[in-house]
Amino acid sequence: MDFIDGVTLNDDMWEGITPEAKTKIYDKLGEQLRLLRSIPPPHPSFYGRVNNQGYHPFGMVVGHGKHVAGPFHTYRAFLEYAITTLEYRLVDRCVNKPIGCSGKIDPIVQLLASNFFQNLEDTSGSGEPKFSHMDIKLDNIMLVPSASNPSDRIEDHDLWLIDWEYSCWLPAWAEAAGCLRRLPGSDTEERLLPQWRMSREGIKPFYWGQAGFWMSCCGYLGGTL
Repeated sequence: MDFIDGVTLNDDMWEGITPEAKTKIYDKLGEQLRLLRSIPPPHPSFYGRVNNQGYHPFGMVVGHGKHVAGPFHTYRAFLEYAITTLEYRLVDRCVNKPIGCSGKIDPIVQLLASNFFQNLEDTSGSGEPKFSHMDIKLDNIMLVPSASNPSDRIEDHDLWLIDWEYSCWLPAWAEAAGCLRRLPGSDTEERLLPQWRMSREGIKPFYWGQAGFWMSCCGYLGGTL
């Protein structure tokens, strides 16, 4: 493990960065994601971590508590485990009734569950396994002075991703969902900036429909992302 001498982004710092600089940083992030997603899995239908491991017990997409999930060798097997996980968490919420949960099953939950496989079916490669970081947020992005560019402007620094605990091969839409959830955005233009830039540079195509559907499932059924 090496020490990286750089600056870790945070909300306060991000607020002070110009829109032009943010665009340049997102372009660099997109390039990192493009390289990540080019790493092939052990075989074409592998869903799991390196060295043929299953997913982290507290992974962002699948996992029953402390149990390792997978690895899975078909997209369908991955989805079946994912919906089982969501149903398990829904039952847990209804029984334990955390703050804000009435214990009743909202009709939209039935709608999401009954259309789960149809909305996440593999269309145009959306189910293809891609190597994903799955925890991309400001404080996991470091900007390091570039050896090839003496500029002291932060947007000219090299971009490094840190904290690889959840990295794995997941369906192509999964990283898009994580970025939608974690990257900053306060208004419409700002919210769309990372998706627009990264759909050009990194996550291409950007599976907005599948990512948004998964986020809805997590919100209503109690999953994590």
